[in-house]
Amino acid sequence: MFCMKKMLYATSLYYPSRYANRLQVLQTAEALAKRLGDDFVLGCNKIAEFGDLYTHRFVNFLTARSPILALRQMRYARANGITVMYSREYSILFMMFLYNKVFRLPLTFVLEVHEAHTDYRFAFMIRRCAHIFCLTHGLADDLRAAFDINAPITVLPDGVDIKAFAVTIDRTILRAKFGLPSDSHIVSYVGSVGTYVWKG
Repeated sequence: MFCMKKMLYATSLYYPSRYANRLQVLQTAEALAKRLGDDFVLGCNKIAEFGDLYTHRFVNFLTARSPILALRQMRYARANGITVMYSREYSILFMMFLYNKVFRLPLTFVLEVHEAHTDYRFAFMIRRCAHIFCLTHGLADDLRAAFDINAPITVLPDGVDIKAFAVTIDRTILRAKFGLPSDSHIVSYVGSVGTYVWKG
């Protein structure tokens, strides 16, 4: 494992947003900030408000364009003693890696992978990161098979905050309200099943 000093979670996040992955970013940031305290900062495009989803330090860099965002975040890293760049956006890390040929900061790059990409920037960065985090063992196996990776890969499955689903209304009332059968089990899924082959 890499030696932790100060970490910037480099994102192009904007919030509020209708996209679920923005919530995942905020919840990951919240968990990292609780662990690292003042040694953690979330770098965003723009956060207007987030309620209690994220309660720690963040910086709005006010652009979603990877080259500009990466440059602004690199300048911030230099000014604030950041030594670990963590991101789930390989395009931002790619630009940071290139910029660091000029900045020459003692940076460690860490990539969070949600799916394997064929983009050359992904292939470039996945071979140069000090650590890789991914969501499933199957994805970890695919990455090892497709790329020459020397860095350790840690599998951290996505989860759900059970407290967010602490419903206090009786289920018979809810079933009646939404016209659902009262004597059947109901299973639901929210997300894209057919769009991504890796979702099985």
